[in-house]
Amino acid sequence: MKIYFCLVGCLLIFSSCTLVQMDEGASRKALATVYNKTLYLDELEGLLPKGQETADSILMLNALIDSWVRDALIMHEAEKKISQNLNIDKLVKDYRATLLLHNYEQFLIETKMDTNVNHVELERFYKENQGFYQLKEPVMRALFMKIPNGSPRMEEVEKWWKAASGTDILKLIEYNDKNGEVYMLNEDNWYESDRIMKHIPDSLRNFSLELENTVVKREDALYMYYLRVLELVKDNEPPPLDYIEEKAKKLIIQKRKNELIENEKNRLYQENKNQSNIKIYSK
Repeated sequence: MKIYFCLVGCLLIFSSCTLVQMDEGASRKALATVYNKTLYLDELEGLLPKGQETADSILMLNALIDSWVRDALIMHEAEKKISQNLNIDKLVKDYRATLLLHNYEQFLIETKMDTNVNHVELERFYKENQGFYQLKEPVMRALFMKIPNGSPRMEEVEKWWKAASGTDILKLIEYNDKNGEVYMLNEDNWYESDRIMKHIPDSLRNFSLELENTVVKREDALYMYYLRVLELVKDNEPPPLDYIEEKAKKLIIQKRKNELIENEKNRLYQENKNQSNIKIYSK
């Protein structure tokens, strides 16, 4: 078979036709046949680059033919064992309809829908739906650092930590980028309590997170742990808006999408109904 493919490749390369172009009206050149399917040279147009050396062209042609043969064999097996019980035409029709509808909906969204969500909308959504977002665990706005023992400039770190002003926080972030093991120093971010507490050994958790403004410093043989709780919301309470903001925005936008599609359906229905383009026959 390989010798045959090579001979075919040589004949094709040195014939008056090129590998990827055929004279108008010339008979199609067959390269391989599997059961009732045949691969023709013109079907490989664009896959075989021009200007390659003869040996490379033959190798590429052989690889393409071999791949086609394998695909044709498994397709034949699928048609033999599956297609008898499968309505391919209906599946293709359904898929085409789904694809068209999806693309039209995307077109409507891109051209007719505002995806910006302002703070007023977020506040309204929060008030109307906060009952659906009861916390399963406490969340907190907090500052946290886990720094290896023996790290340099710890006196400065202590000073920055105690002050915890905007400039000092920036200095702590810069320091932890180089020396810290773990740090969370964005005052605006909300964290699940477990996300922070998992970095503190159980033996050092001899403090309560019941109150805001909790400031903790702990140390073991390997690390120093710093925790400052800025704001705390306990479990089974409504979460702060900032904590669910991204989820809320997605739900608001999804609601807009649904309303846009439904309005478009109603518009088309009324328009075509008035123009007598809809006929419903009695049963």
